[in-house]
Amino acid sequence: MGISVLYVDDEPALLQLGRLHLERIDSELRISGVNSADEALAALEAGGYDAIVADYQMPGHDGLGFLREVRSRHGRLPFILLTGHGREEVAIEALNLGADFYLQKGGSPRAQYAELAHRIRAAVERRRDELALSRSEARFRSYFQIPLIGIAILGDDGGIREANRKAHAILGHSADGLSTLSWFDLFASAEQDRERDEFRRALTDPRGCVPREVRIERGDGPTADVVVSMAPVRQDGESTFLVALIEDVTEQRQTARALREREAGYRAVVEAMAEGLLIHVDGCVVFMNTAAARILGLNSPSEGVSRPVLTWIHPDDGMAPHSWPGRRGAQHVSERGRLVRTDGRPIEVEMTAAPVGFQSREAIQVVFRDVTDACSQARALAESEERYRAVFERAGEGIMILTAGRDDPGRIVAANQAAAACYGRSTADLVGLRLDAIEAGTGPSSMTWRLPTLEDGAWLKGTTDHMRPDRTLFPVDYSIGLVEYGGSRHALAFIWDRTDQRMAEAAAQRANEKLSLLSSITRHDILNQVTALLLYLELSSEDAPDPVLRSYVEKELALTRNIQRLISFTKDYQDLGAEPPAWQSIDEVVHNGLRMAGQVRFALECEPMPYEVYADPVLARVFTQLAMNTSVHAPTASRLHVRANEGEHGLVISCDDDGPGLSEEARRGCFKRRADGTGWGLCLCRDILSITGIEIREAGGPASGACFELLVPMQSYRRSTRGA
Repeated sequence: MGISVLYVDDEPALLQLGRLHLERIDSELRISGVNSADEALAALEAGGYDAIVADYQMPGHDGLGFLREVRSRHGRLPFILLTGHGREEVAIEALNLGADFYLQKGGSPRAQYAELAHRIRAAVERRRDELALSRSEARFRSYFQIPLIGIAILGDDGGIREANRKAHAILGHSADGLSTLSWFDLFASAEQDRERDEFRRALTDPRGCVPREVRIERGDGPTADVVVSMAPVRQDGESTFLVALIEDVTEQRQTARALREREAGYRAVVEAMAEGLLIHVDGCVVFMNTAAARILGLNSPSEGVSRPVLTWIHPDDGMAPHSWPGRRGAQHVSERGRLVRTDGRPIEVEMTAAPVGFQSREAIQVVFRDVTDACSQARALAESEERYRAVFERAGEGIMILTAGRDDPGRIVAANQAAAACYGRSTADLVGLRLDAIEAGTGPSSMTWRLPTLEDGAWLKGTTDHMRPDRTLFPVDYSIGLVEYGGSRHALAFIWDRTDQRMAEAAAQRANEKLSLLSSITRHDILNQVTALLLYLELSSEDAPDPVLRSYVEKELALTRNIQRLISFTKDYQDLGAEPPAWQSIDEVVHNGLRMAGQVRFALECEPMPYEVYADPVLARVFTQLAMNTSVHAPTASRLHVRANEGEHGLVISCDDDGPGLSEEARRGCFKRRADGTGWGLCLCRDILSITGIEIREAGGPASGACFELLVPMQSYRRSTRGA
């Protein structure tokens, strides 16, 4: 099948040569050329193209802008970007924007076009395979997801190959979680051997297995009772997999068990209660639980039965038997009062009473609890609150108390004078407002966004913009956590106005930008002069008749090249720390860094690394330098292996090759800048990592290849949440 390619280059000659070379290399390629991104977008609207090849540098849209337009309008249409030598940052951005491949111009044209033809075919065939698979998958899903019963496809080894949504819900596992399990992992250890026997029987019996009830361990915690039936699917007379039908009967079984357990539970609950419970008929106690006897100072409930309830009523309350809470004929009543224990000590109690039936008689059930200590604590709390109110009002930082309930979150219920001054309001004006009335945005860094995520014992800190009544914005730092206030859960927020700090930071940033520009211009001019000097020295070396004079010139050349290399390295050090550290996916950083190393003669092996590290944004250069280090210093290496493992003190990222390794002397000095101008690459790696406390060391042996280990402390890495 022919492949239609749209070739975009603003150089007509290169466009024509590219078409001739590509169609000669691969006769199935049909190349259509245009000279600009706008012409290409117009051509794409007519359709009919299988792939796009585009130059990076073009008038109007550059290659990256064109790539964005293609992805926006035409989805995953294969796209290959051509870049100039040394434009690795462009290549990385192109890959991040969804380019299928990129090629650097330069070298042998024939080899370059052969590689381009290969890349075009690979990208198109991959896209065609993806589309065919997607259509097939859509048809299968439409059938597979219809049933109201759980369906799982099991391999002949018991692995769970596929399951529909109903099965995921029954088994309590996501699709990703279920794909890592076998059928037998769903059962308790003691049941797994029996399930293996049933599985083998179903796999070999043409009739499968009759429905049977089993108990599984759900992925989200509770067990489930299910009815399972299995049927083998055969190909060429052999069972290749089993179809398992799964019906959840947990609710039915739980209902049956609940009915059996309810009566026993009712019998036990009264004796398990921490509150006292007694039942009286016409003021005479006919039943009392153990807690009631304990609260009233009795040795056992039997001591209280048949006694009048007036026995324990405090005389100052003036209660008569008919005024006891829950007197006969009354409805549900709750109130607080005082009782007198058998030992004469008065106690404060909360009582709830309601009419009940007892042995065919009308009775009153009273539930009560001793709140003497709670009342004392409440009084002490009121005194303490009065003291802390003074601290609250006189604090130098802004303090606000906000509602944190689901029904009414973010309403200000209290604020001190410092908080009111931040917002240019009085405390009376501030109280009653909601956060969205004083906060400029509701994004992930805002207090409004984070308030519902607060957990007990945890304090969240952040920076956001708030506003005054005239709508002027000002930056604030805040710290917010949950507290008990007024008997319910609230949020306590500390506010610091950072306007002056931001102005100082902005001024420093502008100064740094000017210094960076000056450094860049100066470095560019120096490198131009050094390049000219190198050319003159090379001419002098060629024309010098005297061997001694030529040797002097050669030494001058070497020194000048060292100067050139050292000046180039200042660009890397200029970028170092220019932007604040950020959380970065190790997988993405490693792959980007290795891609920036260009073509290497050894294989790159990267294990899955589901972690993020907190590091300088130029972290990818570390892995670029390690790959280049292997290329230069280990010419016999056949592979470079990168992996990450959690250790006792943090995350260890290893980058090792199978080259000759380093001697003990070389290992000791590998991170030092040497007098000959070498050693800057590994020094740069060390400095990039040290910004966030990451260490690097060489842990290989002379005969086992070089092994560089990055030691990431606990606070500087976390499990990646992408794709979860």
